[in-house]
Amino acid sequence: MSLKTQIWLFLAFIVFLLAAQLVFTKVNQQSLIDSLSAYQDATQEEQLVRELERDVLNLQRHVLVFKDTGSQSSINRFDTLVDKIRVRLDDLVTNLPKQLTTIENLSTIEAMKGHLLDYEENFDSVVEGRNARDNHFENGVLDGLNTLIALSESLMFEEETQALNLFKYHLSMAENKAFQYLLAPSVDLKNSFSDNIDIAQKAIQQSNLPTKSKQQIDTSITQISSEFTQLTLTTQGYLFLVNVVMAGSANEFLYLAQDLSKTTQEFSQVQNSTITGAIVAAQTSLNLYSVIAIAVTALIGLFIANRIINPILSITSVFEKIARDAEISEIPAAHRKDEIGQLAKAAKVFNARNAQTRELLSESQLLNEQQTILNQQFQEAKDQAEKANASKSIFLANMSHEIRTPMNAIIGLVDISLDQELSSSVRENLNKIHYSSQILLNVINDILDFSKIEAGKLEIENSYFSFASLFDSLLAVASLKASEKKLNLRLHVEPDLPTNAIGDPLRISQVVLNVVNNAIKFTQHGGVSLSFASKACKSSEHFYLHVSVADTGIGMSEEQLSRIFSPFSQADGSTSREFGGTGLGLSIVKQLCELMDGEVYASSALTEGSEFTCTFKLEHEPEPQTLMDDSNAFDKSIAYVSDESSRLLEHDYLRRISSEIQYYSHEEFEELTQQISDNKLLLIDISDGKQCRKMQPSIGVLKSRQIQFGCITNTQPEQLKTILATQWQCPIISHPFTPTEFYVFANKLYGSDTFFASHSNDLNRTTSQAASINVQTYRGHVLLVEDNNINQMVAGEMLHSFGLSFDIAEDGEQAVTKVQNSPHYDLILMDIQMPVLDGMQATRKIREMGHTELIIIGLSANAMREDHINAQQSGMNDYLTKPIKRETLRLAMDKYLPKT
Repeated sequence: MSLKTQIWLFLAFIVFLLAAQLVFTKVNQQSLIDSLSAYQDATQEEQLVRELERDVLNLQRHVLVFKDTGSQSSINRFDTLVDKIRVRLDDLVTNLPKQLTTIENLSTIEAMKGHLLDYEENFDSVVEGRNARDNHFENGVLDGLNTLIALSESLMFEEETQALNLFKYHLSMAENKAFQYLLAPSVDLKNSFSDNIDIAQKAIQQSNLPTKSKQQIDTSITQISSEFTQLTLTTQGYLFLVNVVMAGSANEFLYLAQDLSKTTQEFSQVQNSTITGAIVAAQTSLNLYSVIAIAVTALIGLFIANRIINPILSITSVFEKIARDAEISEIPAAHRKDEIGQLAKAAKVFNARNAQTRELLSESQLLNEQQTILNQQFQEAKDQAEKANASKSIFLANMSHEIRTPMNAIIGLVDISLDQELSSSVRENLNKIHYSSQILLNVINDILDFSKIEAGKLEIENSYFSFASLFDSLLAVASLKASEKKLNLRLHVEPDLPTNAIGDPLRISQVVLNVVNNAIKFTQHGGVSLSFASKACKSSEHFYLHVSVADTGIGMSEEQLSRIFSPFSQADGSTSREFGGTGLGLSIVKQLCELMDGEVYASSALTEGSEFTCTFKLEHEPEPQTLMDDSNAFDKSIAYVSDESSRLLEHDYLRRISSEIQYYSHEEFEELTQQISDNKLLLIDISDGKQCRKMQPSIGVLKSRQIQFGCITNTQPEQLKTILATQWQCPIISHPFTPTEFYVFANKLYGSDTFFASHSNDLNRTTSQAASINVQTYRGHVLLVEDNNINQMVAGEMLHSFGLSFDIAEDGEQAVTKVQNSPHYDLILMDIQMPVLDGMQATRKIREMGHTELIIIGLSANAMREDHINAQQSGMNDYLTKPIKRETLRLAMDKYLPKT
């Protein structure tokens, strides 16, 4: 390349730098504009959240005004505010900046909409309750009292003037107490009303009035008392909705609004920092390019010196050495293709030895590079070995802690059982002790010796077991965890599943509980479905048990699915911190299934949930029977009202209790209540309180016609079953339920205690009543912070036996949130080792929030003196070492809580 060409290329490079400067300046400007726009959007979003908080507070105020006055204007203002809040929530979603449009934020807004809907539905119930109360008072109590007073005046004659005057006086007093009760409901006013009614009634009975008149007055008094009772129940109901349920919904809404406001504030701060950073970056770029411009100018001078003048002088010096026959170590500019390079090539023939030396030097450098690569590979191998050793140490440490977990369950349940008579609850506890002891043996003998599991040397037991007991044990653990997360849990059992089988029930329980707990842990909304079915085997003596667990959780990708059954591995590296766990569960599940001649496989999609299917090869008992007998007698057909896409009762269950099933939609229910015959049974799916209220008039028709009916509800909402039992007074069954519980429901529906029979359980057995045991009880509300479900159950049983109410938090972060949202706890039992946030970190946060007087007792399997010191330094008042005995816990309660 000629010198002229090189100069032109250099000038082109300068032009390129100037153009790059223009491009970078434009990019910085656009970035600044985008940041300003996002900042403005976030500010507007934050203002909407603030307005929402004010609207919710106004909503609460109008509810309280309506509670006291019952004015229609309060209802109108309430409806206006609700519509206004809905619009604001929609605006929140519409105006949400792209950076804030996350699943978490959208879920928060949807949760706020859900709380608003619950608040509106509960207010409708309050309005109905208030109207019902006024109706009971005006048309029942007040009219009845006025009628009796008028009647007494018409019956008055000289001989009975004193008795009738006493009767009128106490009726007037009762009327006065009724008015006072409307203004300020209280038990004293209720009792005073009843006392005046009773005295008036006695006055009439002791008078010489005609018997017919006495009976007429007595009937009226009874009706007035009934109306007043309905008035008090209605009043208590809507006051509870206003003061407790609706207040809780409003607080949840405000908490979510505050959380969203905090997110937008943080986002605004980030955008503000981004804007500042963009300005600084722009200034830096300008300074940088200014330096570059100066450097380029200097390079132009250096170019002439380095590329032309200096090479010519150097080559001149070379030729001078050649002329003196001196050794030349280097020929400058020999690689150049221009005119100067042509001069340098003339000296190449005299530089052979120097070229040979350079070749040897190059080989030496190559050997050095290879040695460096080998050293790097050795260091990487060493690092991997150290990491593997560290992982093993962490695993063994976790397992040593886990050993004490089932020990705590065993000792706790034994303590509970020893404090009771031999009753059904004792039998259940003894069964749980049996399961916990086997789990403990499994942890000690198998998990800590993981090499034994990998070698396939585990021994599988073969013993008789009942599927009914297996279901009870599984649901006892899974229901509690699902309820804590407000998830629906469903159990479906194939009716033809054998009653009993021969196999290893503990290993089956271990596998199923592991998979179910995983499903609950990774599911935030929706539910988990558990199903049991049997499949024939080539050998008539055996059959395959298929257990499927499906959830609506976060799901997994194909890559994650490929490694979930590997030891010490989870679907995602971050889940260890977010969800907890050792990463061994599914590996042990896989190997246990294979040891029982079965398998486990999974299917999943991201955000769409997962389904795990486990199979076990079991042996039939000598004379097998099906779990749900198909020979039960029946004499009525069933009309089932449900949504076709989401029926709560399986068809194969219904076929066990009726020969004819007819399906109807909820839209056909009102017409069905008029047409259904007396010899039919009616089953109704109820999804929520709104549907319950909508169907209330038609339920009244069913009751007037004396049609036998029952209801089926999902796990959530939990209070729906109680509401239905109170208002409709009919047989009710809620998911999850076992076949035994389904037969109990069927018997109630048919109005018989022995009509149906289940091989899984004896429905008519009687249980001896346990004698009351004198147990010291205490007064207080406790927060139990424990991540292990068995320990939750054990500690909960102990607290319940002490007369204490309690809430459960599964990690330290949940504990901090519950204390912050509901600071009414008298004592906290805080486990030390937990995922997300451990017990000591949670205690420090609670103390930093200002709860310095709140009693916090640590629970841990670590019993070293340093552990006690660390707990005290973190802010804990006391420290109990697992396994915790009942007497040890009682002494702690005796120390910090008042006795009842």
